Amino acid sequence: MKNIRNQIMILIAVSAIFISFTSCNYNEIADAEYPNQMIYMPAASSGVYNIDAFNPDSGTYRYKLDLEGNKLIIPLSVYRSGINNKGVIEVAIMINNDTINQLISAEQLNNITGAQLQLLPSTAFTLDSFVTLNDGEESKGFALTIDLGYIRTQPNKRLAIGIDVKSAQVATSTKLKTAIVEINTNFLVPAPVAND
Repeated sequence: MKNIRNQIMILIAVSAIFISFTSCNYNEIADAEYPNQMIYMPAASSGVYNIDAFNPDSGTYRYKLDLEGNKLIIPLSVYRSGINNKGVIEVAIMINNDTINQLISAEQLNNITGAQLQLLPSTAFTLDSFVTLNDGEESKGFALTIDLGYIRTQPNKRLAIGIDVKSAQVATSTKLKTAIVEINTNFLVPAPVAND
C-alpha cells in the first residue's frame, strides 16, 4: 500500500513538473495571411445606375438638386474591400464610354418610352480625377456634377456616362470597376400629360 502511495506521489510530482515546463513556454503566433485589398464602386453593381425618378421618401438618394447652383449632383463612392483598412490608396477616376458606345451601336439600350440614348458631353459635367482613401478609411465619396441648364435643353433623352476607378497600389474588382450612369431627362423636364 505504501508503494502505491509513493508511486502516486511520484506521478503527481512528475506531472506538476511537466505542466510547469510546458505552460511556461512562449510560442509566438505568426500573422495570418489576409486576402489582398481591392477597390470597387457600389454603383457598378446594378449594371446601369439609373437616375430616372424623384428620390424615394426613404432609402438611398441617388441625386440631389442644387437649384441655386443650377446643378444635378450624383453622389458616388469608391470602397476598399479586404480584412483590414491599412495604408493610403490613391484612386484614379476616369471616364470610360466604350461600353456605352458599344450598346448604342448594337441598339441594346432601347427604351420603351422612346427616349434616345446619347453620351453626356464633357462640357455638361464635372468629375473629380482622383480620391484618396486614407489609412483606416473603408470608403470615400465623390460626385458627378451635371449642368441642369444642359439637361433642360434635352427633353426625352437618356444621357449616359461611364466612370471607371483604378489604383496603382491595389487591384480593382473587374466586375465592379465601371459604373454606367444613365439620366432620363424626362423626370426633370416638364412635359404635358394627356387626359383621357
